[in-house]
Amino acid sequence: MKIKTAFRYQAEDNKKAVLVYYLVVLVTFFGMYVLSLLVGNEGTMSGNNAFEMITAIFLFICGLCAFKESFGMAIQNGVSRKSLFVSRLAVMGAISGGLAVIDVLLSFVFGFLARFNDRFFYEAMFTLLYDRRIQEIGTVQKVFEMLLFNIALYLAASAVGYFITILYYRLNTAGKIAVSIGVPALFIIGPSVDFSLTGGTITQRVLDLIAYAMGGPNENVYITIGVAVAICALFSLCAWLLMRRAVVKDS
Repeated sequence: MKIKTAFRYQAEDNKKAVLVYYLVVLVTFFGMYVLSLLVGNEGTMSGNNAFEMITAIFLFICGLCAFKESFGMAIQNGVSRKSLFVSRLAVMGAISGGLAVIDVLLSFVFGFLARFNDRFFYEAMFTLLYDRRIQEIGTVQKVFEMLLFNIALYLAASAVGYFITILYYRLNTAGKIAVSIGVPALFIIGPSVDFSLTGGTITQRVLDLIAYAMGGPNENVYITIGVAVAICALFSLCAWLLMRRAVVKDS
């Protein structure tokens, strides 16, 4: 029962944010669409590609905002850390699944409307990444794989955001500064150091690994789905290890 209560609390906490997000998406899309019809010049194109990535970023931010308040509320009301964590996983699954369905439907709607406007373009993220693959599969399989791809992507984004917010919650001020500076520095300075020491071998291996994770030359979307699910599982496990010994802080 406490898991159900914690689930409802966290789901309600995200409901308004989701509604506002899709209101912004729809207003932006239709605003651009109408403007392209009214004031578009010959050869001028406007539109949007792969807004699913924006949804992933939105869910990442939701994950960043999902811990402190709900954790304090749960502990004060006798909800265990385990119940809170399980309910959070359930919320992540429900929201990721729901938003994946909405985004697939919107992708088809946006793509359909773009056919009637030469000055407007739209392509789903799945279509951009796996263009050759979708030429070889039927519509039903395309929709199925788009849905799985979106769910996996959104779960990964949510889990990473949730882990980061708990990590920062557990760290002291010095630790927060070290992570905030160290991680960006690794991505900015790391490649330069690698090119100086190894001629870019490590960087190239990382890029090859990323390319493989995105499906490789065969555009195997199930590799990407598996990697995203693994990222979700790994960061969720790390989040739980941090959460189980967390204490309520006053500030």
